[in-house]
Amino acid sequence: MRLIRTEQAFGDHNYPATTAELIADYGDSEITLPNGTETVGEILGRLGDDTYENSEAVSQALLTGVSHKAI
Repeated sequence: MRLIRTEQAFGDHNYPATTAELIADYGDSEITLPNGTETVGEILGRLGDDTYENSEAVSQALLTGVSHKAI
């Protein structure tokens, strides 16, 4: 699974960035999954506090944190 539009959106963000900063800026953004949608805030929120060094790290976190809706 690739989150191309999401990866592009995070590419312009200033890094490093914390989970709280990313949720504040992108938390309402919806990600369409095969069996529904989730927001960036829901996904990052369940992963806990972290600091991301670049957009690739955010994308990997999102891929790791999606729920059963991605299956």
